[in-house]
Amino acid sequence: MSTSAAISDSMLSLLHANKKDQPMYLGVDIGGTNVVISTFNKEYSELSNTIYPTKDLVPGSIDFVTNLKRIIENHLDDSIKKIGVSFNCIVNDGVVVSSSILGGMDINYPLVKELEAHFNRKVQLENDVICQGKAELHFGYGKDAHSFVLVNIGTGLRLVYIVNNEVQKGWKGCLGEIFYMKRYIPELQREVDLEKILSGRGLEKLYFYLSGSEKPTKEIIETVQTDDSAKEAVKIFINQLTKLLTDISRYYNPQLIIFTGGVTRSSHLFLEKAIHDYDSTIHNFHRVDGIQVSELQNAACLGAIL
Repeated sequence: MSTSAAISDSMLSLLHANKKDQPMYLGVDIGGTNVVISTFNKEYSELSNTIYPTKDLVPGSIDFVTNLKRIIENHLDDSIKKIGVSFNCIVNDGVVVSSSILGGMDINYPLVKELEAHFNRKVQLENDVICQGKAELHFGYGKDAHSFVLVNIGTGLRLVYIVNNEVQKGWKGCLGEIFYMKRYIPELQREVDLEKILSGRGLEKLYFYLSGSEKPTKEIIETVQTDDSAKEAVKIFINQLTKLLTDISRYYNPQLIIFTGGVTRSSHLFLEKAIHDYDSTIHNFHRVDGIQVSELQNAACLGAIL
């Protein structure tokens, strides 16, 4: 091979590598704690990831959108062809229906229209858990499943139901908004919203109800062997999680149940016991084929661009 041919081949390889590393999509995940912005190439491999505290964007009003546009601009160049936005809120057809981050209930803010006009690019908007479900469908445990329910247990509680590769959204896009479901807790002798049990904040509230003192989720989990109130809080958490597994199996009849969210980082403390109790009570007719913890990273950003 001549020197000129070798140089030509090297240049082609370099150009191919540069093209592979060129961002094509921008994923934005808006949560109650952080706003995460990730870039992806055309093969959906993540190239970069930046985290901004949500509080720095001044949540609580529509002014949040102005600050959001400012940080998105920091990550845009001509190679970005599409922006996907995952939002911890109720979304319907490109509109934020309800969001505490934008000011409360009945916002009905046309976020897609606003961002497309500002950035002159295609913008997709979806609920954060639906985005996580879409990522799981294409790249995770849901890839070959007939159907699955993805349950997000993090700062809050929400689920998404996917059947035959289709996200089920319901009439107004609210399917899976289960956080306001009421559960009577005998140990507390009171009725409590499900989200105030099955979430990071929920575990903290359970501990407060039982002990009269406050302790962050991480410390509750770390002291479960030495603190009776922590042990009781986790026990209630497991009981309610078992009931949720049973309800999902009976109401949705999915092949798989997949868990995601910050609380799953401590799943070894509660999920195995909840699955054992579920297996001992559920009828074979309703039993799911498997219960998994998602292994995907930054799934909301990934799902937002699909």
